[in-house]
Amino acid sequence: MREDDFGIPYNMFGPVPETFFAMVGRVVMVASLLDLRLLDLLTELEQAPQDKHAGRPASGLVMDCRTLLKGYDTPFTESATRTLDLAKQALHERNAVVHSVWPNPSAEGAYGWRPVPKARRDPPSQPYESIVLDEGMLRKMISRTVAQIHDVDRLRQCAAAHRIAT
Repeated sequence: MREDDFGIPYNMFGPVPETFFAMVGRVVMVASLLDLRLLDLLTELEQAPQDKHAGRPASGLVMDCRTLLKGYDTPFTESATRTLDLAKQALHERNAVVHSVWPNPSAEGAYGWRPVPKARRDPPSQPYESIVLDEGMLRKMISRTVAQIHDVDRLRQCAAAHRIAT
């Protein structure tokens, strides 16, 4: 059985160009850093040690950050809400890429699909969702996530100045 340099048999996905692996790997790397920055933001907003929330899923970090915004002034809360919305979208995109199966992908175009939980099915009878990407779309996804990392970090840095005294 023929396989690539990392031991993946060619009959699993077909030949996968290294550029596709490189782009998916970058999606994973920047999204993992976004997860960490969301944890940093949460610990700043709550004034709690990082280990309190370490390992929490990113969606939970976003939800907890939103809850804590009530202790901050309106301009900060509005900015943070927009940033958290965009971070949540970036993480949703990451999940779609990471959890999809990609048969015969290329940089020019790739079709992926994944099973979805019943609560997220649209229509309810459809157990799978699909995604079509190309190199340009993946590059934009990566750059949007990089921007979110910077935005979340800026929020963390200025949070203390916007805390409402109690």
